[in-house]
Amino acid sequence: MATVELKNIGKTYESTRAPEGVRAVRGVDIAVRDGEFVVLVGPSGCGKSTLLRMIAGLESITEGSLAIDGRTVNDIPARDRDIAMVFQNYALYPHLSVRANMAFGLHRRRQYPSRMRAMVSPTYRAARTAESRRIDDDVQAAAETLDLVPLLDRLPRELSGGQRQRVAVGRAIVRNPKVFLFDEPLSNLDAKLRVEMRIELRQLHRQLKATMIYVTHDQEEAMGLGDRLVVLRDGAVQQNATPTEVYTRPANRFVATFIGMPSMNCVDGRLHRSDAGERFAAEDFVVELPRGKGAGATPGPITFGIRPDRVHVGAAAHSCAWRSEAIVEAVERLGDRADIALRVGAHRLLARSLPEHAPAEGESTAIGFDPRDGHLFADCGDAARIG
Repeated sequence: MATVELKNIGKTYESTRAPEGVRAVRGVDIAVRDGEFVVLVGPSGCGKSTLLRMIAGLESITEGSLAIDGRTVNDIPARDRDIAMVFQNYALYPHLSVRANMAFGLHRRRQYPSRMRAMVSPTYRAARTAESRRIDDDVQAAAETLDLVPLLDRLPRELSGGQRQRVAVGRAIVRNPKVFLFDEPLSNLDAKLRVEMRIELRQLHRQLKATMIYVTHDQEEAMGLGDRLVVLRDGAVQQNATPTEVYTRPANRFVATFIGMPSMNCVDGRLHRSDAGERFAAEDFVVELPRGKGAGATPGPITFGIRPDRVHVGAAAHSCAWRSEAIVEAVERLGDRADIALRVGAHRLLARSLPEHAPAEGESTAIGFDPRDGHLFADCGDAARIG
């Protein structure tokens, strides 16, 4: 396996509409450790697939340097980078069996390619036969890892979507590359298969101890798969941290609202400071902040954020430090949980509860949370988190 290091990586496309070009990626610094599973996540158009294609060698690098296992590869062709890429659309050959699809890349790279020489040279024929056996053994081992052995003689059209995806992953595994790259490989699958494939990919990573870089726009998928998340927006890195840290300590308001389902509640208001302490106020929405919560912030415009799973309703709200009354606007019952939209004065907050504790739509209910669970963001925008 290998490390991958990106230093100040940028990509600019030429455009007749913009003389200076269109910057798709800007100033990206990422260091992927040997054997690490890193997920690039962000909304559509944020540059994550472009970044992955630059690592693969399918896109040129406009600025910065890219090193794989300590070797700078900016000008190295894709075929010589020793990487394997799994695409969104599987890219299987429809006329070849599963076995032939998985072995295709190995046969193209084989050391003894000539059948004609094998016909006239016993030594060459023996070497070619031994190489073919090694390829067959590699395909069989990958098929066993991915539970594809019963499917080896089928054509792609005879497989389900999840099985085709496993074949595409298997084709990458047999190459034994330094780095695995995944470009939204699960986006064509239904919800149940996506969950199953996420589990299989985590197990695969644990077995292979491989360096993997994975692209997705699905934040739930990113949180479930990655050892580390790199959150991108407009071609720039917003946060580079573990899933837990990204969720509990988002770097800015964009990360706070993008990661998490439902999205973090954010209320724009003002920070007030006095001898009595700090207070956040947005019209009739007032929160007395724990001492030091707003340390480093200038009194004035600010955003208060609170995760829906930290907002309590009904009887659970009565023990909270901050309490109010709210009108229940909507309740989504999702089996094991209920997502509740509440109107608190002029503001809407989302809460999460157990279905049996969810209030009825249209009724008034108590709402509460612990201000220590809140987040403050500067300037009522997408600026950095305070504290």
